[in-house]
Amino acid sequence: MQPVALPDGAAGSEFLEATGERTRRATTTTAEPPVTTAAEPVAPPSPTTAPEPEPAPAPEPAPVTPAPEPVATVPAPAPVTAVDVATDGDGEGAVSAPRDGVILLVLVLLAGVVVAVRAIRAHERRIGWALLAFCGVYLLALAGLVSGVASAATMNPVNFAAAPGDGAVLLTFEPPPPGAALVVRRAPGGLVPMACDVGAVVAVTAPASGQHADDDLVNGVSYGYRACLDDGAGMSDGVTALATPSSGLDIVPPARVSRVTIQRSLKAVSLRWAKPTDADLASIVVVRKIGSAPRNVADGVVVHDGHATRVVDHPFSTTPVHYAIFARDEDGNDSPAVRASVSSFDPPLRLPFDGQVTSNRPIFTWRGDHAYDSYVVRVFRADRCCRARQVIRTGRTTATDWRGSKLARGRYAWFVFGHPVGGDAKALRRLNASRWRFRIP
Repeated sequence: MQPVALPDGAAGSEFLEATGERTRRATTTTAEPPVTTAAEPVAPPSPTTAPEPEPAPAPEPAPVTPAPEPVATVPAPAPVTAVDVATDGDGEGAVSAPRDGVILLVLVLLAGVVVAVRAIRAHERRIGWALLAFCGVYLLALAGLVSGVASAATMNPVNFAAAPGDGAVLLTFEPPPPGAALVVRRAPGGLVPMACDVGAVVAVTAPASGQHADDDLVNGVSYGYRACLDDGAGMSDGVTALATPSSGLDIVPPARVSRVTIQRSLKAVSLRWAKPTDADLASIVVVRKIGSAPRNVADGVVVHDGHATRVVDHPFSTTPVHYAIFARDEDGNDSPAVRASVSSFDPPLRLPFDGQVTSNRPIFTWRGDHAYDSYVVRVFRADRCCRARQVIRTGRTTATDWRGSKLARGRYAWFVFGHPVGGDAKALRRLNASRWRFRIP
């Protein structure tokens, strides 16, 4: 730092008395704490640095005296205030108030235990044990608080995915649960919105269908999506997906099937439908699920995948049986499901199914009934049925399954008869009213 010449005056006199020099460093007085720096040597006064007398300024109506220019100073650190911290997907860098509160409560609990133990050691047993009992109640309340906070968290959307198309992206997801709204946000350039209140809003018009086409996008641009569920009490953290639209990709699903009917008989469940007229229709997929409706093609057992307009199924269930029918195009796009169900299906005969192809030594099974103490199985050839002298295999058992000897290739029919409890030896009642067929290849 170069020395600065000082005019004569009170400040110069003080400096001369302290140093014996005609110059001193410029100083700046601030309200902040001084910054301590290493002392620098002061250059000896030079005659060339002596200030020249300034000419007297011309008189002006309102002269303005400029303030002396301060030297560069180190600014004081700004006060620290609480701010919102944006977090990424794993939550790193976030400030968790609930977590800090729980930690504080745990520390209070530990402190109480320590005080109780010290009181017991100091022969203040009554106070110590009372404090330990309070700590136990405190621990139970703390556990309830933690579990309550955890259970109150809003769940995220399930199976959220983004499939690229031509100028569009197909979003697929599980339909949101009752009372929850699906919120989707979008960001371009391969970026994913940090939360569901940031980015462009994607208006999902039919969340119950489990899919939405986000169109009017630019091919070649990568788009990031975040999907959250809002249950009224709060917003979930959300799940993310990325997709890049490209020319020539088809994400438009075909139309739904129509005129769906379902019929239950003693032997099977039959479904019929009419196919849509889409030019790129590839197949009709029928999915069965016991207890609840299939949410998509992968949620259940596929009982049909082809071009037919009818399927016969043997579900065997005492609980509701649900079906979902999807139309699929050549690019693998599935239409929204058309659903149908029956309350139950528990026919008297089970294996082998009616018309099923089986091994040459099948195991015959049927539904048991407490009104019978034993059962008789009779097997006939399909083209020579169904008189007693035409039986080719028979067996008696108290169980609900039976396995006879090997059968040759061909088509067969079988019946099961039940013997009533305490009834006459020849008193038999047929369980199945019509023959059940199977084939051995």
